[in-house]
Amino acid sequence: MKPVIEIKQKMKKDTIKRLYQSLKKAKMQNQAVVTCKYKQQLTYMRKYARKMPLEYVRHDFTQNDLSWMKKYHINVSINKNILSDDMIQLFEANNIKINIWTINNKDQLYNFTNKGIKIVTSDDTLWKE
Repeated sequence: MKPVIEIKQKMKKDTIKRLYQSLKKAKMQNQAVVTCKYKQQLTYMRKYARKMPLEYVRHDFTQNDLSWMKKYHINVSINKNILSDDMIQLFEANNIKINIWTINNKDQLYNFTNKGIKIVTSDDTLWKE
């Protein structure tokens, strides 16, 4: 398991730099995953964190998103309800790792892992079913 930091609001470049410096000081700059729905914040983070896993949080997806993600080596964190088999193939063909959310039952988990999804976000770690 890796620690995940989700940036939920727009931040200035110097705030992103301080976040990176804090992670570096804690020796977590290559272990933590930073997720965000704002391209600019991820672009800032990529400037400082060249190897850190970054994920673009999406409820939708466009060709412009794909081009930008490839340019900055950013993966995707995408809602399970919009992820299609074609999108999975597109991401895989472009070496973009997929984090799917929110998976809260075993049937959904098995369905997506059988399609090759390796990163899953869940609200329920106990799986009470």
